[in-house]
Amino acid sequence: NSRLQVRPGVRVIYNTVYDAPPAIPSINTKINLSSKHDLRLSYGRGFRAPSLRELYFDFFDASHSVEGNENLQAELSHSFNGSWNWQLVDNQRVKWSSSLGAFYNTIENMIGFGQKPGDALITTYINIDRFKTQGVTLNQSVKVKHFEVGLGAGYTGRFNQLTEAVNDLESFVWSPEVTTNLSYFIPTTGWRFSFYYKFTGR
Repeated sequence: NSRLQVRPGVRVIYNTVYDAPPAIPSINTKINLSSKHDLRLSYGRGFRAPSLRELYFDFFDASHSVEGNENLQAELSHSFNGSWNWQLVDNQRVKWSSSLGAFYNTIENMIGFGQKPGDALITTYINIDRFKTQGVTLNQSVKVKHFEVGLGAGYTGRFNQLTEAVNDLESFVWSPEVTTNLSYFIPTTGWRFSFYYKFTGR
């Protein structure tokens, strides 16, 4: 209805090598708080089988020793997202919107790089038992006629596996991120000129 929109979905995946869940669900919800405010919530279940490169590709040269791993397991994940969106100005001349969001992801058997057991000189692909990320984002977008400016900031925490062995470490390692984009559209030619900048902290 005019206040609430709910969009559920189900994906069915068949893989000849890896057993995918029988159904992979997702749901997206939009709640219209007013003509200028809305709240969006979503959940998604994820499945990813290892790629051919991760399974079989070997790459050796003077500075690289990377070997595929045929024993990799598929990844499974849960993803939660939420955002509050505010349309500050919306008329024929100016559009100005703001968005505050948060997310949480947990991945089972995430595929990453590691040392090959028995040979520390070779890098291979391994299944990390579990991996998690969480964070907040703030985005601003202003459009005046043919000129558009976007500015975003985020703070992301990545799970620190060492906390499972060392108690006095933080569970998440946090890093900031800033993104900027400038865009100008020329109607007579149909051309758009854009500039993008992204900064990621330690």
